[in-house]
Amino acid sequence: MRCSSMTKPKTFITTSVFKDIINHPRMGEDARNRIRDAWKALEEVSEVEIFEGRFPDEALIRKAILDPAVRFIGCHLSHEIKPEWLEQSNIIAVATSTMGYDHVGKVPGVLITHTPSVLQATVADYTMALILANLRNIISLHETVWNGEWEPGQKWDLDGNLSKALDGQVVGLIGLGEIGSEVARRLVPWNTKTLYFDIDRKPHLERDLGLIYESSIEMIFKEADVISLHVPLNDNTRGMFDKRYLSLMKPSSLLVNTARGGIINTGDLLDLLEADDIKVHLAFDVHETEPIDPDILQRFRKIKENNPDLRFVFTPHNASADVNTRGEMAAMLLEDLARIAGSTKPEDIEECRLIGRQRQDLKDGKMESYRIHGFWKKK
Repeated sequence: MRCSSMTKPKTFITTSVFKDIINHPRMGEDARNRIRDAWKALEEVSEVEIFEGRFPDEALIRKAILDPAVRFIGCHLSHEIKPEWLEQSNIIAVATSTMGYDHVGKVPGVLITHTPSVLQATVADYTMALILANLRNIISLHETVWNGEWEPGQKWDLDGNLSKALDGQVVGLIGLGEIGSEVARRLVPWNTKTLYFDIDRKPHLERDLGLIYESSIEMIFKEADVISLHVPLNDNTRGMFDKRYLSLMKPSSLLVNTARGGIINTGDLLDLLEADDIKVHLAFDVHETEPIDPDILQRFRKIKENNPDLRFVFTPHNASADVNTRGEMAAMLLEDLARIAGSTKPEDIEECRLIGRQRQDLKDGKMESYRIHGFWKKK
């Protein structure tokens, strides 16, 4: 680990990637400079300790959080911050370089910042790529050629390798937040009939994009040829998409998930596929356990072996992995840590990307119950 000055409140950064990413050869100069500026701002107001590596073990993270001197934590998705650790700690705020924050324990008084409004275009592009790759069977066809299985006698024929284009199909979006809305925009040129369900109806998007609101998730699972999930993972959505919804899917429909793996009940999905109760295609960038459990993967392989016409496209949680997007995510984390560590009053953190309820509490002037209130009083 390396540290800066010892005279300032202490920040622990769980991975050196927030430094290392600056040197990525594909990163644009604007993103590179933003990260450098954010590091400079943080180091001016905080003693910074960085884990020299990518994936510290649980014991190391726990030790850092329970260090009485540590006030702020910077992390990402692969670094779980458990609530019981925060409860016993002096931590004032946790910043994560992700839009979702289900890996950060929710403890009264501890601020959480995340990185919204930066990755929606990148993830929407990737979602469209997964849809098209699956519908047109691109992965399997590539493997046929790459593995030398395109034999001389297999010439072009009118009914060879038939698939179905996206144009004109019924697409159902579950969740129409930042990412779901961007997917909806990208679907417009494809002439799809696009249904959506969201807890908040979006009349302006219905008008502008020709979307059709469905009042129940069940109807989307019954009607859609392609279902794309865009809901956060929390206590209300964990395992939400289970047998009751999955069993409604049309034969040969496609289920797409670029949100969080935990929103799907993987056990129910596997049971339905193994029993031939449903015959559906899958395109998942996220998985209930990451990396995907070998036993789970083997079950999917067996299902594919028994049902060769099914198309499964699985990728390793990569949808936001555009180099400049990830660079901006790193910069946003560092900027928020610098604002909080250098703050003396509520107005100083107004630009921080606090999670929903906390953002509202700041706006309403209700910060007395947060640990940062005591931090300000001591300055």
